[in-house]
Amino acid sequence: MISVLIPTAGRAGLLTKCLDGLACGRRAPDETLVLLTDPDPATEAALKRHPLHGLRWIRWDWRGSYAEARNRLTREARGAKIAFIDDDCVPASDWLERAEAWLDRIDAVGGLVVPANSLRFPPWWDPAMGWLAGFSVPGHLGRFAGSVYCPQTANLALRRTVLEAEPFQELGGRFVQGAEAYALGREDVELWRRLRRKGYAVAFDPALMVLHHIPQERLEWKTLLERACRDGQAYVRRGMNRAALWAAWGDAAYVPLVLARDWLWHPWPDDPQRALDRLWIARQRAFLKAYREAANEEELLAWRAARRAGLRHVVVSELKRPVGKIKAAFSRRFAPRQTYDRPPKRALVVSAGFLGDIVLMMPPLAAWRKGNPSAAVDVATTSASGAALLESQGLADSVFRIHPDARDGAVRLDRLIDGGNYGLILAPYFHPVFYWKVGHLFRWRGPAVLSFSDENGLQRWSDRARPMIRLLRHSKKHEILALADLFSLAGPLAPLEPWSLRFEADEERRAQLELQRINPGGAPLVALHPDAGKAEKTWVWERWFELALTLQTHGAQSLFIVNDRLLGPAGDSIKRFNLHAHAVAPAIRPMALLLRGCDAMVAPDTGPKHLACAVRTPTVAIFGPLDERRWGALWDKERHVVVRRAAWDLTPEERSGLPENHQCAMAQVNDVLAATLSLLRLGRANKLR
Repeated sequence: MISVLIPTAGRAGLLTKCLDGLACGRRAPDETLVLLTDPDPATEAALKRHPLHGLRWIRWDWRGSYAEARNRLTREARGAKIAFIDDDCVPASDWLERAEAWLDRIDAVGGLVVPANSLRFPPWWDPAMGWLAGFSVPGHLGRFAGSVYCPQTANLALRRTVLEAEPFQELGGRFVQGAEAYALGREDVELWRRLRRKGYAVAFDPALMVLHHIPQERLEWKTLLERACRDGQAYVRRGMNRAALWAAWGDAAYVPLVLARDWLWHPWPDDPQRALDRLWIARQRAFLKAYREAANEEELLAWRAARRAGLRHVVVSELKRPVGKIKAAFSRRFAPRQTYDRPPKRALVVSAGFLGDIVLMMPPLAAWRKGNPSAAVDVATTSASGAALLESQGLADSVFRIHPDARDGAVRLDRLIDGGNYGLILAPYFHPVFYWKVGHLFRWRGPAVLSFSDENGLQRWSDRARPMIRLLRHSKKHEILALADLFSLAGPLAPLEPWSLRFEADEERRAQLELQRINPGGAPLVALHPDAGKAEKTWVWERWFELALTLQTHGAQSLFIVNDRLLGPAGDSIKRFNLHAHAVAPAIRPMALLLRGCDAMVAPDTGPKHLACAVRTPTVAIFGPLDERRWGALWDKERHVVVRRAAWDLTPEERSGLPENHQCAMAQVNDVLAATLSLLRLGRANKLR
């Protein structure tokens, strides 16, 4: 049963059109509940005359805002599924049908709100101003729909159980129409972001559409400006968000420069960019003023710190920007990158990054070598484990470990390039945290450099502009396929296949002996890897051992694979939980062989997890801030399970105030246990209890 809930205030004509749209839809509501916030005879007469099945209405003279009104409607509704629509909106014919189908699978869904009537847009109008007028903006059709760009309650459907657990945030006040309502608004954004933070399954569907009757006067400058200021005030009333504070001061600090640039680059008075900038500046200033007025001593210190940081960023950024542009222009003019043959006679693949980057790069590198057998290729990496893993794989003629100071047997990248006679450099990853002398990659009149246009590790704009070819990355494409696209710029690729790691017979014999020592009874063996390497990927430490204890009751043996730093704490926790388990800190090649001998592996999204996929070991991956479509398994997906309990793309405002590992920590032991047992039963059912 699905209920449609509509708050209304003396707009009988518009409400009738809304009810007509519901009655004509492909799926009629089981119940339509109207809340009369300003009871009047015309509205009640229209409701009594309307033939819509299941139509009910209640009077409401309680003082409160939109949030209170919608919570009251939810309490009175009978349906297990709830759909909100405004009284001045008309649903598309398939609106309720699509919403119901979504709620069979997830907790909440929102959609587009588009103008229902013809509007005379002013010459300074920008489509991004739509949020102030009451309809969706272009961002609702892009990759950030549902995260940065949230839905409105004019088109929002949720399960009743969700609203009972997470009602709209009530602020009091009174139910009003017009710009004043914005001072108590944002209840839809606050609820949506709260659901995402708490791990509810939500989605934004652009095909879920309602038509909104927009009065022409809503497009007047005075109205838009007042709504923008009220929105900034409402944000503060709903919570003191530090990330929003820093972003607001970052915008406010740039105001003189923004206005000056608008005057220079957009001199005509009716330019949309100038109008949009002015509205956003007014909104951010109202936010900052309201934040300061509502701040306690601690928040006031944060307000001042954000102001200092914003002003300092403007000074530093504006000083660096011309230097970076001059440097980039100078390089293009006086030190252009060389052209390259496809394929080149000799290429260098540079990876200043993580172990997982090397593992993911192996299949595309193998396909490129097969497609270009006459080309020579070397690999240079900052990862000692990655270099050791590549040895004897036949993927590169030479493997070098690089370090900017040439420490511990490593070589400097600039010297390697200068003496290597390379015709081309492929640099998919170059993180300055691993190799901070970025200039070593871009040599004076050196070989051409191919890289991704973004998310390649390079932080400065001047560095990202220096590669000869910058491949635009598809945000939802698997990383192995993206790497294959990059390698294809250097020559044809053979069919992409999983790479089977090669080992010496002596290595395999030693690993087999170690496995026999660890698991003499031959029980199902599960590798657990609690060492995430990054705080945001870390699962709660105690849960690893609770998981091992529960697996032990099912007849499975656990093997903790950690680094040297965690070997002692892991051993102590094994004793404390009274586990029959082992903890080891192997080198990378023995680790790969140990993983190959395990029946399953549980890990965050780390290099060892990718290594387990490479040796065909089933995995349970605990994902947090990264997208599993890009970083999950590419082959044999039925043997690899993803555990996710929070959205991967939480915005900085949504993450504000949360622990760094919040997204991973949302996964519970039972979630991971169920996924692990499902994999074990595929291959070792007779040995599980």
